[in-house]
Amino acid sequence: MSQVENERAVSAFISRKAELDGLLERLAAQSADHFGVSPDDVHWGHVGNVADAILLLRQALAQLEPGQPSASSK
Repeated sequence: MSQVENERAVSAFISRKAELDGLLERLAAQSADHFGVSPDDVHWGHVGNVADAILLLRQALAQLEPGQPSASSK
């Protein structure tokens, strides 16, 4: 890869990483607020939504952590 292409890739990587960091901050804030659900209103649909999110996060980590167990094995 040429120096120019590397610099473009680094710039794009940093931009995408900043976007990911922002999404993680939003996710953490939502989690801290129990995803806007009060304990009296929790139902199995909420459990399923959180389980789906966990699966997606595991898949993302599996993509970003080579050599770790796959998302489906947990």
